[in-house]
Amino acid sequence: MRVFNMKICWIILIFPYILHGCVTGKPKLLMYGDGTMEERRFLTDYAHATSFKVPSGNWGIKNIRYHAVRYGQGQGNEKQIVMTICDENLNTLYENRVNQGYVDTNTEKWYTMDVSPPLYHPGEIWVFLDTNSAQTEGIFLGVDATVKNTHSKMGMPGGPLTDLEGSFDWMIRVELVKFSSEEMEKLRTGESNDDEPS
Repeated sequence: MRVFNMKICWIILIFPYILHGCVTGKPKLLMYGDGTMEERRFLTDYAHATSFKVPSGNWGIKNIRYHAVRYGQGQGNEKQIVMTICDENLNTLYENRVNQGYVDTNTEKWYTMDVSPPLYHPGEIWVFLDTNSAQTEGIFLGVDATVKNTHSKMGMPGGPLTDLEGSFDWMIRVELVKFSSEEMEKLRTGESNDDEPS
């Protein structure tokens, strides 16, 4: 009986911490596969495109992660990587850019492109990474071949999209952040932080 009571005490003590973690809304990661790279590829005429489903509730898109390495002899300052988030109809919701030089030439690793302010769009989205690569220099994007069904294609925002040959996904992830009730109220009423005087 004493052991049983101790278990109840531990549950009572731990439960508030579990509840606190749910309430504060720690970041959530949307991803496919096991996160290991089986291969790497580059595209010259298309962007790498992957679809995700943002859960309903107070979730906003905080940033986009991708697993990549740069190739070629240049410094990567003349061309840009363009990250675009589109809705299910491939209409642009958000865009961000960074020079190719942001990606290292030595080792493949995860990179992050911020979505600021976080984007609220529950439901299906498409994430496009147009690396503006050429045969001689550009960006290799990691390939995860551990998925059973692919969620990835190649194409450009607005479409059309082209199926990939084989079952794999581009190594692209979406990090979500949970909005507070106050932030959700601002979204519902159409308020914005951009109203501050300059």
